[in-house]
Order: sequence, then C-alpha cells, then structure tokens
Amino acid sequence: MVAKQLILFKVAGESFGVDIALVKEIVPYQDITPVPDSYDFVEGIINLRGKIVTVIDMRRRLHVALSSPREKTTRIIILELDNKLMGIIVDAASEVVRVASESIGPPPELISEAGAGYITGVVKHNDRLVVLLDLHRILSAQEIGKLDELIKSLYEK
Repeated sequence: MVAKQLILFKVAGESFGVDIALVKEIVPYQDITPVPDSYDFVEGIINLRGKIVTVIDMRRRLHVALSSPREKTTRIIILELDNKLMGIIVDAASEVVRVASESIGPPPELISEAGAGYITGVVKHNDRLVVLLDLHRILSAQEIGKLDELIKSLYEK
C-alpha cells in the first residue's frame, strides 16, 4: 500500500486536499497588498520574512460563493511551486492525513471538465469526500508569467 500525505483545507464548506510536499507553512490571514491590473482571483501580495509572496483567493479561483467574511480560522497556505513561493487563502486548514493511493478515485467527468484540469481526484476521508487539487495546474504558465511581470514592475518604481 502506497500512502500519500495530504493537507486538508476547507473553501466555502467543501473539503480539499493537496500534497503535503508542496506546503512550506500555514500562516494566519494577514493584511494583503492589492496588485493592480491582476487576475480577479489574485488577492495581492504579502511580505513573508523578506520574501514577496503572491496570494490567491481560492474561493474566487474555484468560483464559489464569496458571501461570508473572513473568519478567525482563515489561513494562508504557503506553497513552493517550481521554486516560487505562492500563498492560497483558505477558510480553514484542518489536518494532515495519510491516505492510500488506491483509495483515490478519478474526479467525476463533469467535475474534471469544470475544474480545468486542476482537480486530480477524489478520496473519502472520515465519511466525507475530499477533492484533490494539483496546485501546479491552478495557475497556467501564462498567468504565472503575467503575475511575475506585474510584481517586478511594482518594485521597479
């Protein structure tokens, strides 16, 4: 049995999981500096111990309701993707779990089409379904390039 370790988090009441190897740390929600002319799902940037980190709002990226305000449980999960730090805002980061690779099923067809390729599977954990995300695919190379250019231009002024 091959096991995967996942960080579970919630966005708009739904459970999601990502590979723990991508997660650097989880920090409380903090003030975020907006980035003008960016994508609507980019909340902005934060300074994390001297490093500038782009922060994405997962509610917006996953196209779910934005009606409820930020809670005390809101967290920013700091990830390292392709040697770049990125943060994702989640409603709560709940736990680290180990699941058997065999227990991960493919996403339903309708979800995989709507999920634009970043939903990689579904696993049942403690009687609830957890949607697994491939965070390498959450942003396209074109989107990452545009964000890099925007952030560099902010600091060249």
